[in-house]
Amino acid sequence: MPPLPSKQTSLTGFRPFARITGWNLGLIAVGLVALELTFGTWLFGEDWGVLNIVRNQRLHIDTSRLYEGGREISYTRDYYGLRGRYGTLSEIDMVVLGGGTTNELHVDDRETWVYRLGDHFRKNGQPFTVVNAGVDSQTAIGHITMLKKWFPLLPGAKPRYIAAYVGINDIMLGPEHDKQWVDDLTPRKRTKKLRFYIKNHSALFRLYRLVKGWFKGTVVDAGHGSFTYDDVEWAPAGPVPSPLYQDKEAVEDVLLKRYSRRLVILIDAIRALGAEPVIITQGADGYRVREGILYGLSGGDRPDTGLYEAIAAYNGTAMETCRAKMGICVDLFAELFFEDGDFYDPLHTTPQGSAKIAAYLYHRLRPLVGH
Repeated sequence: MPPLPSKQTSLTGFRPFARITGWNLGLIAVGLVALELTFGTWLFGEDWGVLNIVRNQRLHIDTSRLYEGGREISYTRDYYGLRGRYGTLSEIDMVVLGGGTTNELHVDDRETWVYRLGDHFRKNGQPFTVVNAGVDSQTAIGHITMLKKWFPLLPGAKPRYIAAYVGINDIMLGPEHDKQWVDDLTPRKRTKKLRFYIKNHSALFRLYRLVKGWFKGTVVDAGHGSFTYDDVEWAPAGPVPSPLYQDKEAVEDVLLKRYSRRLVILIDAIRALGAEPVIITQGADGYRVREGILYGLSGGDRPDTGLYEAIAAYNGTAMETCRAKMGICVDLFAELFFEDGDFYDPLHTTPQGSAKIAAYLYHRLRPLVGH
């Protein structure tokens, strides 16, 4: 029986292995540091700080449960957090701000209304580039924050127009506060600030995002796809008011005044960047407008028209404020009416609904190209 190795013999054999392993780990660490310093933005390049803006992301989302014709779609945000098609930042003619109805998380990159709007210009030989800067749940205050904190990080970007697709998220605000948490664009907790600082500067994290995009992923968002109003029984609730915005009693006056002040700040912030403001109202599902008659869900003493009255009050305020500030005012709510299949929940449009928005806005905005 051979003698057992002594403890000293075992340690002698282990030390070279530990030394080699240590050297290899050290070389790997040096290589990673060199990689981060070379390709990250710790020392050079744009300083995104702790901004909570989704960048360098490509998701594959299964939308088959949300709407008819749904499939696996691509959702992409580029290095600058933009969604859409453009050459260089200096070539962008219009940036569109908005919430989830602009961001369109569950609509393919090439089927969002912002992309389709730009596509209308492209197909008609008109040099007018439109990009999407929507962020879910943002209010007008969030759009102002975007212009102050995010816009300076877009080198060479000098859009002629900055559009805001507004109203829906501002309805959610109460009299005691003027913004939602997402409007800050920066996390409040120190741990999250550190996390976003690393995300915004690390080359390895950027590589991780790209690699992750190669694999199929599914995003589940409880705020999307709750229910639709397709195939329900509609009952006439009466003629659409004429003029449309004569009655705003559905919303407290103080809330509308606060909303107007937010839009004034937004319009001034857009002009401070050398762009012209375009304020666009929006509608929702839960009602129908047909030949001047407002329809709601049948049942009860009066048909239920959902958010119509509240949306009308906010949109009327938006148009009044926009005209007073001499902006470009597009009242989509008053001029474009939706039908079954246009929404996959009460607020968010399907590709079919997005196509309608794009066609309408192209008709309204194409005169801008010649200016």
